[in-house]
Amino acid sequence: MWRRSGSVCGLAGLLLGCTPNTTGVGNPMAASVGDGDGGTGDPAAPTTTSGDPDDGSADATGDPDPTELTTDGSDDGPLLVITEGPSFDFGTLDTGTALTHAFTVTNLGQATATGLSAAPLPAPYALTGPFPGTGGTCSSTLGPAEACTVEVELAPTELGLHLATLAITQDAGPEASCALRGGGLGRSDDLLTNPGGEMLGSPPPGWANVGAGTWIAGDPFAGDPPIPQGMAYLGAADGPDGQDYVLRQDVSVDPWAVTIDEGVLRASFEGSACNYRLDNDRYRMRVLYLDQADAVLATWDTDWATTATWVQHEDERLAPAGTRTVRVELLCRKDTSEVCDAFYDELQLRVLYP
Repeated sequence: MWRRSGSVCGLAGLLLGCTPNTTGVGNPMAASVGDGDGGTGDPAAPTTTSGDPDDGSADATGDPDPTELTTDGSDDGPLLVITEGPSFDFGTLDTGTALTHAFTVTNLGQATATGLSAAPLPAPYALTGPFPGTGGTCSSTLGPAEACTVEVELAPTELGLHLATLAITQDAGPEASCALRGGGLGRSDDLLTNPGGEMLGSPPPGWANVGAGTWIAGDPFAGDPPIPQGMAYLGAADGPDGQDYVLRQDVSVDPWAVTIDEGVLRASFEGSACNYRLDNDRYRMRVLYLDQADAVLATWDTDWATTATWVQHEDERLAPAGTRTVRVELLCRKDTSEVCDAFYDELQLRVLYP
């Protein structure tokens, strides 16, 4: 009882003279159309500058003539390109939904490509069926100047950014590739264990006592501030005066490492705190963003405060690139009496995308 005395570009990108999409801006509506011909209406028409004589000269852009590039230095090999270019953005989808796009594959070479196939894609990307996908038109061969389609679906079940590469391979030539990008819109559940002290014990289950004094999860005493949520809260107990009591919980965010390092994952923290009475002891909450080596990348801090009523604090920010752990710390500093009067409840730590 408590007591109180008081991008991938590759060969296709070189041919097309394009640059990867690094803005993260997509067009999901356009992505569902799937003719991929740059608006010409002719799926066999690649988005390249052609028509130069076969004289070894460069085209108007300064790039080599694609009809003169082959796998063996001659001008009679197959050459596959994906018309969408070096990258394609599916945009942001609600988790649990799906979007399909038909990618156009064109043979710019002078010989028939054989053995066409697509390398396996990591979830949540997939062909819509066996190669070339349910709505695709590619077969195992593709003649010079011919085009066909391969159908890819993005169906995110988890929030965050998802990256992959669509690679079309052949028997006797280089693969054609396109970097895929798409996001699952969402907000995670509370990532904290025992965020309101409903799992009773000392130290509170899910938390570690790393400072002076002790902590407990349990029911309040008569005269304590009313509980804002549930039947218990987290609180400091007995210990020395003038020292910091620290209750800590580390949360791994490794599942969202790609999204974090792209600089597009947000972290949200909320928590309520109070003291037994005004100008008694003091409370403090901190959230630290740590890298793989536990170096601190960013910190949110309420600083020391004292109040006799529950006060809600909140912070939302982009998780710094390199973050792998989010550390939540609850603190109390006892000035007098038997126990350190700082109480916490309604704690939430969530991640959000976008």
